[in-house]
This record gives sequence, structure tokens and C-alpha cells, in this order.
Amino acid sequence: MSFFQKLHYYHQAANSSSRLGEVSHVEAWASTNNLSLNRTKSKELIFIQEISGQSSQPPPPCPNIERVGCAEVLCITLNDRLSATDHVNNLLTSCSSLLYVMRVLRSHGILTESLHDVFRATILAKITYCLLAWSGFCSASDRAKLDSFLNRCKRLGFCDNTVPTTSDILVMLTTHYLKQF
Repeated sequence: MSFFQKLHYYHQAANSSSRLGEVSHVEAWASTNNLSLNRTKSKELIFIQEISGQSSQPPPPCPNIERVGCAEVLCITLNDRLSATDHVNNLLTSCSSLLYVMRVLRSHGILTESLHDVFRATILAKITYCLLAWSGFCSASDRAKLDSFLNRCKRLGFCDNTVPTTSDILVMLTTHYLKQF
């Protein structure tokens, strides 16, 4: 028998009454397709909208399903506040560790042009991965952190000075995406 490894289940707190039925529906679907839902590997993430002056209580957790405050889906970190801060922090941590690799490559004598190619293929690709999907959840401080990181890379010589800011990259991606339609 195959196992349905993970259930990525995201739910608004306002619709919490139907969530047990939805999990039962997924289990029935899995059974029909000769699969089994592994509840110990499943996670529940409830998006809570904070209204000023009001605090909403989350519903009781689903049986045998762990409730989490954030989850990583397709390398994008989602949190219960629908904020990109966790994703940006994880992204900058990952990209900062790649700067060590860039230093090692430069110390081994890689050509500057090749170093810039490696930067675009690794670090810039990480930053722009699904940028259109998660950039709308970025705060001004998140964008400032990303721009600060790119400026540091320029200062260190890992990329050329023509690398645009994250806002400019977003405009270019949006323009390119809209031209397809």
C-alpha cells in the first residue's frame, strides 16, 4: 500500500467548522486511490486575520494532526500571519551561507565574470524564485533587508553593479509575465 506522505492543509480561522470534514474527505479520497493519509506527517496551518482591538481564538486542533505557525511549501515559507518575513529571513540565511562558497571560489582564482555568473545562477535565482507569488506579502523592512543583502554582494564584488533592487526585479518579472498574455 502506498502512503499519502503529507497533507498540506491551510485554512482560514473563519471557516474552521468544515475543516474536520475536509480532512475526512481527503482520507476517503486517499483510501479510494489505494493510499493512506499519514496524520503524523500532516500539519495544520490556520491563517488568522488580526483585527485591531480583537483577538480571535483558533479552533481546537484536528485529532492527530500537528498545528504549526509556519510551513514550507515548494521552498516558500508560509506563516499564519500571511507575512513574508519568515520566508525572507530563511532566504537571507540560505543566501548568506552561499557567500562563503563565493569567497572560496574567488580565493581559488575564478574569473570575475564567472563569479558573477555563479552569483546569478545561485543567489539571484534563489531570491527571484516565486518572487511574484510571495512579494505581495513583503513589508518595507523585508524589501530593505533583501536590497541591503544585494548591496553587500555588490560591495564584495560577487555581482556587478547593474544588479537591480528587488523592487526593480519585481517590476521586470511582472512586465515579462504580463507580456505573455
